[in-house]
Amino acid sequence: MENTEIIKALRLCAKSGNIIDYCELGDDNGCLYSDNCGDCIDNLLRAAADALEAAEKRIVELNTKCANLQSQINEMENEIEELMPKRGEWIGIEYDGYADGYPVYDVWECSECGEEHNGEEDTLPNYCPNCGADMRKGEHDEQADS
Repeated sequence: MENTEIIKALRLCAKSGNIIDYCELGDDNGCLYSDNCGDCIDNLLRAAADALEAAEKRIVELNTKCANLQSQINEMENEIEELMPKRGEWIGIEYDGYADGYPVYDVWECSECGEEHNGEEDTLPNYCPNCGADMRKGEHDEQADS
């Protein structure tokens, strides 16, 4: 029995409050569900329960597929993020004096990974040796605008 037939029969049953007889659902040969019309409700409910179980099983299958696809999307997003060039800056964390009223830093930290680098500001590398972040001040912003 098709789900549409089950739904139609259940609606007719609910509407009339009676056992469904062959005149409403059957054909000239009699009842659709059995030779004894008294069995119609039992057969109809059994068919409805089977249809609901099948629908629930399909929903679980689809939810599992959806979760798997979401997991794949998350993995791809992580891979893309790893491939994208990082932008960072050297942050002065220790200084040993002042020049023109400003601290003169000699220990710097990568804003992306925390890697420390010792040296004067003019000796800082353009890229973090640990995570590869582009540390050039403003140069990547100017390149993006052009």
